[in-house]
Amino acid sequence: MLKFVIVALFIAFASAQAPYKDCGHGEIKSLTINKCKESPCVLHIDEEINTDIEAVANQDATKLKLNMTVDWGQGPVDITKLVPGFDTDGCHMVKCPIKKGDTISIVHKEKVPKESHTDMPVTLRIEMLGDQGELFCFSFTEVVKK
Repeated sequence: MLKFVIVALFIAFASAQAPYKDCGHGEIKSLTINKCKESPCVLHIDEEINTDIEAVANQDATKLKLNMTVDWGQGPVDITKLVPGFDTDGCHMVKCPIKKGDTISIVHKEKVPKESHTDMPVTLRIEMLGDQGELFCFSFTEVVKK
């Protein structure tokens, strides 16, 4: 019984500390989203979100591209094209080139766009692509409020 309680507490603690899902292959070593402590993350329009990511490169790469999609329940939509001025060049966040095994540290700041759908849970998926495909990926559920 005690073993079950310890496992349950560990799962609850891990869930509270990491409301995101690693949709890659374990490259992410740490991830903090300043306004996101539980799932779904409650964010507000025009609020600045700081995301700190530490990952281990799974490939050599000279170019990096940041992709962001949102799923409103009808399949993913590329929101990088919907957010004015969104920079998808990952080499503006990480010094390129990178080598397999390098630790990558990214601090990304972005405001919640005014164009965001509000009051409905959506899944946001963020991935960094290198020359040979996915470098890392994570997703989380968010609800945007006015």
